[in-house]
Amino acid sequence: SMSFKPFELARQFNDSKAKMVFCSEKKLVEVVEALKLSPKIQLVIVVGREKSKNTLGFVNFQTLLETPPFLKTIPAKIDAKTDLIMLPYS
Repeated sequence: SMSFKPFELARQFNDSKAKMVFCSEKKLVEVVEALKLSPKIQLVIVVGREKSKNTLGFVNFQTLLETPPFLKTIPAKIDAKTDLIMLPYS
């Protein structure tokens, strides 16, 4: 939610054991603050940020879409019944 404060975001990140966060450019400041309290987050993907702007090490969503896949990766073992890709909070 756009109204969440950094401590609320951090609580959700930690509660869900998130490793990755998608956020809008407008919410990036709060997400950066929440990261200080969320050590398990490994990747932040910013949606809507212009590629020419400094992304502070975060991944731009458009760049992600334009990047060819690395085909020599080890296939992940995914159990569709128990593994979770997205957990919306409200």
